[in-house]
Amino acid sequence: MLVQALTSRSSEQDIAKQIARLAANFGDARVSDPAIRRLLIREWTEAMGMHSPVIVHGAVSKHIAASRFWPTVAEILALIKAIRSEFEADLAHHRRKLAPPPERMDRTPEEVAQRIASLAKMKQMHRSQAQ
Repeated sequence: MLVQALTSRSSEQDIAKQIARLAANFGDARVSDPAIRRLLIREWTEAMGMHSPVIVHGAVSKHIAASRFWPTVAEILALIKAIRSEFEADLAHHRRKLAPPPERMDRTPEEVAQRIASLAKMKQMHRSQAQ
């Protein structure tokens, strides 16, 4: 989901859905004329089309929750930038968690076997000392 949210792109249909959400929340005077609505969708798609529908949806949701007025393109782009940064940080965190520890990546199978044997000897020594 994180990778898709960072790599997919919004279509005019995706942007039209977000404009419909805004119209439902802030009134539809800006989009009541079909010609103006098409122009608005084209402009927003040009400005936001390179971002995924998930991120654009999140930005519109944040704006709806925080404002009482229609947003400007710049306001939505600022929210998109913040959300994208959050997604990128989450993705980097998950990749770090999934990556093997660096010290294990550099060891050969022989070194690993030696380390295991050394640890087994240490455990045996501790057991014999404890008795």
